[in-house]
Amino acid sequence: MNKSAFVLVMVFVGLSPLFALRPGDLAHELDNVRWMHGSAVTLLPPETDRQKATVDHAEARVVVFFMSRAASTLETFLRMNQLAGVYGRRVAMAAVTPDTAPELDESGLLNGGDWRFAVACDTTRTITPAYMKGSLRYPGAFIVDRTGTVVWFGEAIDLEEALERFFAGKLTIETEAEVAALLDDAESALRENNERRIAAQTDKVLRLDPGNPTALRLRYFVLENSGRAGEALALTLAEIKKRPDLVRLYFSALNLTMRHAAIRGRAGEVVELFRTGPAYAPTPAVLMAWVLLNAAGDEAGRLAEAVDLLGKDTQENASPERGSARALLEYRLGRPELALEIEVPLAAEWERRGDKAGAQLSRKRAEFYRSVVKLADRTK
Repeated sequence: MNKSAFVLVMVFVGLSPLFALRPGDLAHELDNVRWMHGSAVTLLPPETDRQKATVDHAEARVVVFFMSRAASTLETFLRMNQLAGVYGRRVAMAAVTPDTAPELDESGLLNGGDWRFAVACDTTRTITPAYMKGSLRYPGAFIVDRTGTVVWFGEAIDLEEALERFFAGKLTIETEAEVAALLDDAESALRENNERRIAAQTDKVLRLDPGNPTALRLRYFVLENSGRAGEALALTLAEIKKRPDLVRLYFSALNLTMRHAAIRGRAGEVVELFRTGPAYAPTPAVLMAWVLLNAAGDEAGRLAEAVDLLGKDTQENASPERGSARALLEYRLGRPELALEIEVPLAAEWERRGDKAGAQLSRKRAEFYRSVVKLADRTK
């Protein structure tokens, strides 16, 4: 988040009451906002039969509050677009910013983006603080059920997992309300630099909701900034024992080892836990291999772990993602000609999926490998 966006967050944090809408509360309607893209999203149930005839049939509504100038916003929009494609009419989605319409226009977010959700400016800056004041979790996301009740609040990066739990019937308002209150207090403790209280409240959250991503991020922030990456990894491995099926935790552990030289040698331990545990699946295995191949550090060790994760190519596990990871592995092994041969046909596969961005990235990778091969030929 850049400085101006952070200042705006702190303005809302300073407003009172300290915290706003949380699970169990009735949502505030998105009144007095200026809809900049898509159709208006209604959060509360219709009061009359006439209104019922015009309301959509979504089973859930999602509102994401974002800063148009924040570095993470484009990624947030891409994630929302992906979820809109997955859930279709089952979920009505809106992104709301306290920025002005000219500021949103200046960001370029609405230029060329085929967004499948509505975007609005909170022109009076009354809706954003009603939902977000007191929270540092930007961009923040809310899930609202058909009754107009907030059932989940968290960071937008965790929205996919939250929606899966919602539709699986695994989100309970009582637990989410308790978790939200504890996290709010942990955030207050962070402002006060009270590490003991942060640890106490996040421990309670992790007992209620093992692997809770916000609780872990708060702990990572404290531990990593005090040079205790080993403790952060130990905490994550303990959560993996409680939730060995939760893929995200393995990536959190792996990323910790990638960020800190002192524990980099433990990446293989994390990979082995994933590879032999209940969370293993071909798609996340490819993503994990991709992380390893793009990280700095122990080159030979990372290559060996990536080889183990990718395994042998078969017709059943073929995918453009896997192909690109295999091409990068071949490049890292010193075989750019083979990397080029693997990558070139993948752009067409992305095109068949309707993923133009994926096809464009694949062509860029192929062009890079082609350039390396040409340079190598000139030195022979």
